[in-house]
Amino acid sequence: MSSVGMTPYWPAEEDWAGFLVVIVPVGPLPLPADELCRQVQAQIDADPVLYDLVTVRLAPRFKLTPEWDRAFVRTVVEAAMPAGHFFAPRGVIGLVVVSDDREKLRNVFDSLRDLPPSRRLWARIFGTGVRDSRNGSSPTAAGRVASTVNTLIEMYDEQPQIALNESTFLDRVGALIEEGYLTPSALGPEPSPASASAAGPASARERPGPVVESPRATASVPVVERRPSVVPAPDPVPADVRTPAARNAGAAKKPMLEAVMYDGSEIVAVDQRTPIQRLTGRQQTDAACMDELHRGGTAVGLVHLVFVPDDGVVPRRVTKRRNEVALELDQLLDSVELDVASGQPSRIAVEVLSATNPLQKHGVLRVAGTITEVALPKVKIEYFSMADIVEPLLDAAGRTSRALHARGVQVVSQHFVFLAAMRFPADEATEDDWVRLLDHGRVTWVDFSPTGGRQALHPMPPSPFGLHVLTDKEDVLAVIKEQSGVMYRYAQRLPTQAAPRDTSERDGHEPIASTASGRRWWRFGKRPGE
Repeated sequence: MSSVGMTPYWPAEEDWAGFLVVIVPVGPLPLPADELCRQVQAQIDADPVLYDLVTVRLAPRFKLTPEWDRAFVRTVVEAAMPAGHFFAPRGVIGLVVVSDDREKLRNVFDSLRDLPPSRRLWARIFGTGVRDSRNGSSPTAAGRVASTVNTLIEMYDEQPQIALNESTFLDRVGALIEEGYLTPSALGPEPSPASASAAGPASARERPGPVVESPRATASVPVVERRPSVVPAPDPVPADVRTPAARNAGAAKKPMLEAVMYDGSEIVAVDQRTPIQRLTGRQQTDAACMDELHRGGTAVGLVHLVFVPDDGVVPRRVTKRRNEVALELDQLLDSVELDVASGQPSRIAVEVLSATNPLQKHGVLRVAGTITEVALPKVKIEYFSMADIVEPLLDAAGRTSRALHARGVQVVSQHFVFLAAMRFPADEATEDDWVRLLDHGRVTWVDFSPTGGRQALHPMPPSPFGLHVLTDKEDVLAVIKEQSGVMYRYAQRLPTQAAPRDTSERDGHEPIASTASGRRWWRFGKRPGE
């Protein structure tokens, strides 16, 4: 417990850093401060890396009153504790002072630097001007404010100690309260211990903003993006991103499913937008899809379409068949209406990946049924190593799950669908890697390789979510739909076209013969009557 009597919200096993950017307007601006904040947030949402990494807050307008310092520090504390607890296990706070007058910026900088170290809870102060004599607003001001995030990330890479952990932050705020500088109301309402324990593992609880994995997984620092309004997520299910101990405990309670494998023996890196996309529409983002899923109000199952690199040149028919199955599977997943494990209505969100080294993501997260062939990648010729791909694949899945949880969307399942022109490559050396992936979600491997010379499949142990291996020689959609019934319940769709009605007896006309059988041709220059 901290010196202010608050129990830390984040458990010790949570190891990631969040970034908070507080925009501080000084004096009148050519455009409303909330509009500037919205533009900054929009630029961050459009970035495929930063959209779920950054929290942006707008502070009240800075005024040099006799007690300006108390009001300002209180503002920073409230921004860092939007739900009554620190916004991340470890957080880096940056202030961005904006004004249309450089003299005002200089005065504010001097005032903030004169504060004692115990009251400076931020890592760095930035300043930027918002001025344009032509139209009253600067089109690049939002870009300059958003670019401060890159500086904070570089600072953290070089000096990780600039991040405050939750206990240190609470201790420093507690010291300010004890000396009478702040009041306890600055901390906001403390989360109820009962509600926190009922919500399950900390990593699966409702978050004040999107969470990203530890800096060990990437050179860019993991961060969190906050939303003004958060819908509490329902109780998590085993497919959620959880601590290893909680995940193993949940897996132990689930009935283990035997691997289903069809060997076919009985049957004879983030893509860039194209010029046309840039001209015809606005850029799609993962954040836009997540917001759409949040507005839908239902739980979400994540499906990761993983294109496995080829080990050599494959025939064009294999490439065509693989893309056809991917699009047909996307349409099939659009008919999912219920998650079997939780019994909740659910939708499916799909992201497309290439199992290369490094792992490559193509396009953005999409609601099932909206993927087009343009979004599918051109499969590379490269050596496929499960040992090299399992960690990045789990990191990518966890990152998407946490970003959805931060928006109040419950992720009820994870499904990894591998589309490969090779045999299922599990053996004694890679079995542990496959088991690790199977502990997090269901795995489906679709084999598009030729039937000749296939080796026997390596037997796999039972898993909590199930393994399904099949070839494209089966009825792929029907088999996947049947085997995935342990996870999804599909809607019964009506036929898209009604059967033609026979009206010949009703209107007295003879039925029209088909075009193929009724068409007649004549020589050029001759008329039918000649």
